[in-house]
Amino acid sequence: MAQVYVRAPKGLIDKPFQELKGFGKTELLNPGEVENIKITINIKDLSSYCCDGWKLDKGEYEIRVGSSSKDIRLTDKIVL
Repeated sequence: MAQVYVRAPKGLIDKPFQELKGFGKTELLNPGEVENIKITINIKDLSSYCCDGWKLDKGEYEIRVGSSSKDIRLTDKIVL
């Protein structure tokens, strides 16, 4: 299984270190086998509810991919 977490920039409200935003499960794989999966995260899924509605903080978002929250194997960043 692959899980995608996002670490949001500091904004108007406190946020957790990272939040699960998507996941995908592979078929049963034998050692050495690989399978490509696609996980889509909509931009609205990066917003947080604050005060009078949903807000999308500007700044750097870290995209973190792994088999669990404690086993992150790939990171990248996007800037909004």
